[in-house]
Amino acid sequence: MGRKLYLTAKWGSWIAFSLLSGLIIAESCVPTGASGKQSFSFSQMLADIINFFTPEKTAVTLDPSGITTTTSSRTATLEDGTKVNLFENDEAIIGTTKLYNYTLTYPKEKADLYNSGVKMKFISTPGEKSYTYNFNSTSKGGTVRIIPLMEGDYTFTLTDASGHEARETFHAHPRGVTKDIQAEVDTFSISTGEYAYFPFSLSFGDLSVEEGTSHYLERYFDPSLTPFSSSDETIFKVAPGGLIEGVGVGEAWLRYKEKDVCKVTVDGAYESKVASLEVSASKSGLSPLDYDYAYGAQIGVTFRDELGNALDVDEPLIYESEDELIAKVDRKGFVSGYRKQGETRVKVSLASDPEIFAYVPFISAPAKPESVTIKATSGGKAVPLSGGTLKAGTSISFSASYLPINTSDTRLHVDTMGHSNISVTNNDTNTPSLSLLSGGSVSFRVYSVGLGEASAVTYRLEVEAMQTIDDKDMTEFHQFIRKAAGHFSLFFITGIFGTLAFILTVFDKRKWGIYPATGIAAVTGFALAGISELLQGIPALRRGSSFEDVMIDSVGFWIAAALTLGVCLLVRFIVAHKKKKQETSENKTAE
Repeated sequence: MGRKLYLTAKWGSWIAFSLLSGLIIAESCVPTGASGKQSFSFSQMLADIINFFTPEKTAVTLDPSGITTTTSSRTATLEDGTKVNLFENDEAIIGTTKLYNYTLTYPKEKADLYNSGVKMKFISTPGEKSYTYNFNSTSKGGTVRIIPLMEGDYTFTLTDASGHEARETFHAHPRGVTKDIQAEVDTFSISTGEYAYFPFSLSFGDLSVEEGTSHYLERYFDPSLTPFSSSDETIFKVAPGGLIEGVGVGEAWLRYKEKDVCKVTVDGAYESKVASLEVSASKSGLSPLDYDYAYGAQIGVTFRDELGNALDVDEPLIYESEDELIAKVDRKGFVSGYRKQGETRVKVSLASDPEIFAYVPFISAPAKPESVTIKATSGGKAVPLSGGTLKAGTSISFSASYLPINTSDTRLHVDTMGHSNISVTNNDTNTPSLSLLSGGSVSFRVYSVGLGEASAVTYRLEVEAMQTIDDKDMTEFHQFIRKAAGHFSLFFITGIFGTLAFILTVFDKRKWGIYPATGIAAVTGFALAGISELLQGIPALRRGSSFEDVMIDSVGFWIAAALTLGVCLLVRFIVAHKKKKQETSENKTAE
């Protein structure tokens, strides 16, 4: 009976070891697609079992461990390809957006949601109402846009949800001198006594938002400070901004930065005489963001002689705003609301005689929203108003589009309606966000701060509870199972039968001891792991081999070999002890 059991165990171990080794070799020859589907299906099955027996959980929110800010100087590319700094990192132009990017860092532990709430505070500014700002948030960072309205130093802080602080300081100054121009004509003709503007556009390469001159460029540079000169002032004179005055008959060159850019021809006398200006505007009401969207008013001018008769002439005019932050005017008399609210005037004067002038009054007030379209998205997909289902641990981002498009107040407010399983970040900003913490039914409202609760949109959603192993955890869980079950466990089981087969064979033949047999088994396991990975490295299989997997496989086999050796030694010790005890008992009986 004992001999039969021994042979059954030995050959059974060899059969099991051979079948398992064959399974390992066969699986190594399966192409990546089929292999991946098999292993992922197994991982999904284990995840379903674990989720069935474990309770629901609440989303873990991780607070940031730090906040950093960065800003970059604006650069322009000139016509010759030269890069030019418009202003440095710690500088800004009055009335121009100063952009900062902030980044939140988090501890390395895993979380379902990341607290991206940031608060902004100005520490020092040149005076009251000296700036406007807004900031937009993303999952782990965002942008801050500051528009300085006065010259001076500004300091502000950004504080994250953990209380970490980032501090920034910059100096705001007026617009600077134009870096380069692009002449629009090669020759230019006027008469003596006549004034005319030389047609040119600012030239900045990579900053040209529109074809030709863009009003965006004038934020950085003052076109009136262009360094024009005349090669012969007895022929013509030129004032800042390209205003040419015909002086004497002849030809001369218009120069920009000592470079000839256009030939100017001056001929006969110019006789029309303007005594006064009559001015009006298409509208007197402006809004602070008109300039960004090319909204505004056009100034109309009628030229009159000393008797008040209208003249059919086209004299060049100079337009000057008393406060360009309230009303910005271009060289053609188009006026736009810019950054500030308030009242101001635009002075219109004759270029040939600045003593002839008139004023046009303007009032700039915020453009109030008339309507709003609120958008809620999660993972790049729109969130429905009702009937939708999202999973706990999901974030929802909000944004809005307004009519008119230059609406001043674009803030949104999120009302959680008393639901404790909702968390709101950066509320009352342009881009608030909401996090779903646990399962159940939820309702919340979103409305425009400018329009009030009358604009509220209500969302009613079902939230699926979080599982121990959720969809976003499957990649990591599958990787673990593939290593643990597909490599370690399979080689562990193979190692048990392989070591047992070698040990029982050695016992039977009585040639070697139990320790060398275990050593041979360990070497066999390492060789099997190596062959398995070499087969996976065949290009046609598109799988790839890894020495790390060889070691995982081998360790699984070696641990099994050590345990099997320990069990065999324990069995041998028990059998020997029992036999010795029996012999002692028999000897005592014989005596």
